[in-house]
Amino acid sequence: MNTSPQFMEALHLYDRLAQTIGDTHPKAQVALMRVFDLAPPELHAQMKAKGRELGLIPDAGGYLADGTPVYRLEDVAKQLGLSESEAQASIAQFMAEREAMGLEARAFDPALIHRVQ
Repeated sequence: MNTSPQFMEALHLYDRLAQTIGDTHPKAQVALMRVFDLAPPELHAQMKAKGRELGLIPDAGGYLADGTPVYRLEDVAKQLGLSESEAQASIAQFMAEREAMGLEARAFDPALIHRVQ
C-alpha cells in the first residue's frame, strides 16, 4: 500500500491522541477524520468493502464524472434502518461537525450526478 508521509503523520497523531485522551475525545475524532481524508485509495477500498460486509453501505445510486460514487438519502436510510428525516439529520450533523473541525464537507449538485440505470 502506497502511503504518504502526511497520512502516516496523521495516523501517528491519531494513535497518540487516542491513547492519551481517548478515541472519543473531539481532538481524537478530528485526527481520525484527517486520517480517513489522507488514506490511500487501497485503504479506502478496504474500508468500503468492510462497510459493505457489515451492511453499513448501500449500493451507490450514482456517480460523479470522475467515478466518485454518491449515495441516495433513501438508500442510506433504508440500509441503516432509519427514516429519511433521521438520515438527513444525521448527515447534516456529520457535515456540520466536519466543517467545524476545518475539514471538507461536500454536498453535490444533483445536476452533476450520473444516476445508475
